[in-house]
Amino acid sequence: AEQVDPVRAGALDEISTIDLLKKINFAGYVPQNGAVYPNTSFSNSLKSAAALIKADIGVEAIQVDIGGWDTHSNEDPLAGGMFALMQQFANAMGALHADLVNGTQVSSVTVVAISEFGRNVRENGSKGTDHGRAGCMFVIGKRIAGGKVLTNNWQPLARENLESGQDVKVAIDHRDVLSEIVKNRLANPNTSFVFPDFTATTRGVTK
Repeated sequence: AEQVDPVRAGALDEISTIDLLKKINFAGYVPQNGAVYPNTSFSNSLKSAAALIKADIGVEAIQVDIGGWDTHSNEDPLAGGMFALMQQFANAMGALHADLVNGTQVSSVTVVAISEFGRNVRENGSKGTDHGRAGCMFVIGKRIAGGKVLTNNWQPLARENLESGQDVKVAIDHRDVLSEIVKNRLANPNTSFVFPDFTATTRGVTK
């Protein structure tokens, strides 16, 4: 009897994917609506993501990283390393938004920006901040209930309000937001399978 060869099948899938990607003109991609992507690694990755989306080849999810957030020293949010990194992030995201805002596929696009860690509220001795608990998320899309900041009973940054006297307390589990997006944007109601042993609270992120 003929035996199934999963390695061969996987290799054929990979070859098919490579052949498909070769048909997309990433180098010659022209953004829409006057969008200008800065010449940074992160921004160029977002530009390639936009090209993939507009090629309409059936991509369901794209993941892009921007590093450098481990800012333990010389952050200076007005002119230093933190400022430069936030500016790079904002300009790239702004270009992606402008590029997709009037595109034919934009209604099916949801952008989520999330970090795996936050920063300590207190400045350390090197004019930076160490690892912390709570962070923030950004969610963008035409079917996102935007124009608001979700905080779930935000508390001022007085030390008595901080976890262990130094970290912003986590008030919204990131899985709440992601579960709602999985359910309402990816049309997958089985969020308990995606996030095992977790019961999500709907936060009204989607519309």
